Amino acid sequence: MAEPQFTAAEELKADISHHESMWGLYEEFSNGLDELAKEDWISFRCFYLAILLSFLLRERFAKTSVILQL
Repeated sequence: MAEPQFTAAEELKADISHHESMWGLYEEFSNGLDELAKEDWISFRCFYLAILLSFLLRERFAKTSVILQL
């Protein structure tokens, strides 16, 4: 007797796994957003403004150092 093939069930399993991973990513994002929402606005703004400035200065320095190497 030949082994039965359940291609529809295998496709469904792959589809469920795909959607589960997508919603898991959304859940991580949502949880992170909830944590940020718990912070007061002033400390949140100052903290992320410092991170943004740090990033911008690092990018500007990286571009400047590339120009200096030319």
